[in-house]
Amino acid sequence: MRPSTKTNRQQSHVAQEHKKDVMENIAAEATQIGFANKGLTPTARVSRWSAEHRWWVLAATVLVLVAAMFVSDAVETKLLDIDDSLEGESGEAFTLLRERFGEGGAPTEQLVFSNP
Repeated sequence: MRPSTKTNRQQSHVAQEHKKDVMENIAAEATQIGFANKGLTPTARVSRWSAEHRWWVLAATVLVLVAAMFVSDAVETKLLDIDDSLEGESGEAFTLLRERFGEGGAPTEQLVFSNP
């Protein structure tokens, strides 16, 4: 390898590291001053916070899911009979259908074939 190529690579690497350090310092100062979130919509602020605090978001999600499981287990489910659910307009429609068409079972169709 030629010495000039190695020197150029080293200089490039040093320049990249310096640029990275400068950008990190600017971001840290902006965050301390409060400029980091200035001008952002509330949704963008929440998105930024959740991206920066992934483990908190994950822990909160797991906590909410576990709490939902316990709450759903504690809530009693009541199954309704067909007569208990006949309220409102849908109940009226069901009653009319039962009166006019009876309880003849499933709907049927008739197919008519003709041979020319």
